[in-house]
Amino acid sequence: MVFFSCIEKIDPNLLKDEGGSEVIVELGEKKLDDYRKIVGDELEELHELAKDLKGLRILHINSTSFGGGVAELLKSIIPMMKSLGLDVRWEVMEANGEFFQITKKIHNALQGGEIEIDEKEWELYEKVNRENARKMDLGSADVVIVHDPQPAAIPSFSKIDTTFVWRCHIDMSSPNMKVWKRFKDYLSKYDLMLFHMEEYFREEFKSISLPFPPSIDPLSPKNMELEEDFISSVARRFNVDPSRPILTVVARFDPWKDLNAAIDVYRKVKNYVKDLQLLIVSVMASDDPEGW
Repeated sequence: MVFFSCIEKIDPNLLKDEGGSEVIVELGEKKLDDYRKIVGDELEELHELAKDLKGLRILHINSTSFGGGVAELLKSIIPMMKSLGLDVRWEVMEANGEFFQITKKIHNALQGGEIEIDEKEWELYEKVNRENARKMDLGSADVVIVHDPQPAAIPSFSKIDTTFVWRCHIDMSSPNMKVWKRFKDYLSKYDLMLFHMEEYFREEFKSISLPFPPSIDPLSPKNMELEEDFISSVARRFNVDPSRPILTVVARFDPWKDLNAAIDVYRKVKNYVKDLQLLIVSVMASDDPEGW
């Protein structure tokens, strides 16, 4: 069995308990025409749909600029939105390690974990979101899209009159009801909610919820074709034998990714596939204390 963890270079200041100022993430350019060979004339439909939205000011807010699916998604989608003529920016909330310990508990509870969150923890959650609502330039955006539970309470502490959208990237179909009862109060100011599937809608917000499936960027670094020399060098570094069968799982070190299931599958399959290797490929996220 091989455990292969690929960790991006990390700014250590992001992990300090003292916290820092919120981060405005700068991204490179990406042109929609780069995707023409993949999707063909469907690009014209995107340009047509975007005509009436040119100049629309959109702000994305999340809790980390690296690691995890949301950061990866934003790095792809924001440059493409800009190429359609939208005025888009991305800000990362200011928070410290203690805050992320609490939001990880909230995150797990909203997915059904039997977890207790005490009043002091809720108070810190509110305090950090309130401070970010005060510091962020929410008023310069026509639409503010907030991702996941960590910054979800920011609109609750804002007096700005704009359109707020909550994009939820987790399965909330069967949440811990005690935590959900408290958390849902922070969602009252949203005009729209986006979930991966209709099955994840919450009854209280069904009228303003839409399904918004996740997507794959075929031109992102994760999906690019790799040179054989590079593949060989990585295999040597982690003692992977390319001549032997390989079973691979790519996911963060998170209990909800169910890496134990991958190990169980490996144990069963290796009885039938000689010399099978298991690769668990992961990346760390600064807002996920359980992954360190």
